Amino acid sequence: TAVVDVSDAGAIAGAPLEGVTHLVNNAGVLGQRMEWGALDAEHLQGILDVNVVGLMMVTQAFMKARVPHPQAAIVNLSSIAGENGGAPGFAAYGASKGAIMALTRAMARDFAPDLRVNALAPGIIDTPIQDAVMTAPNARAQAAEGIPLGRLGTADEVAGTAEWLLFDAPYVTGEILKVAGGRR
Repeated sequence: TAVVDVSDAGAIAGAPLEGVTHLVNNAGVLGQRMEWGALDAEHLQGILDVNVVGLMMVTQAFMKARVPHPQAAIVNLSSIAGENGGAPGFAAYGASKGAIMALTRAMARDFAPDLRVNALAPGIIDTPIQDAVMTAPNARAQAAEGIPLGRLGTADEVAGTAEWLLFDAPYVTGEILKVAGGRR
């Protein structure tokens, strides 16, 4: 396991990736709420650098360092925001997660048949990233009302689904799997 700043190409190049067989691209930033009249190009670029460019650069480093494995796989973390546009004021996040969906399908095509590539599209997962969006005292409870399963998801549920895609889904590639409790 290596922890690096994915927006720093030098850090990625220096990461100890020798001998890896599988990859989970899970770096991501939500960014600040921005109204269309107040878009900040530098802030937008920062979101894209982490969520999209970082994913591509980490994947490139992985491809150079990986050891072939009969069930080799990559799982990219997208979001249902890539399809529904995300919360109001977070269009850049939604756009970046939509880009990950497109990249996942391209990578699955480009890396087949030696490597499977899929993505997860989590819905509202109860993690600290939600603090930027759910600022009202009862925001999490209100959000849960709009989820068919009636609750926010957990990080463990997303991790378990990623593990399934990595090790137990040998004929699945190029797919975007929602982990959203039925929320669209």
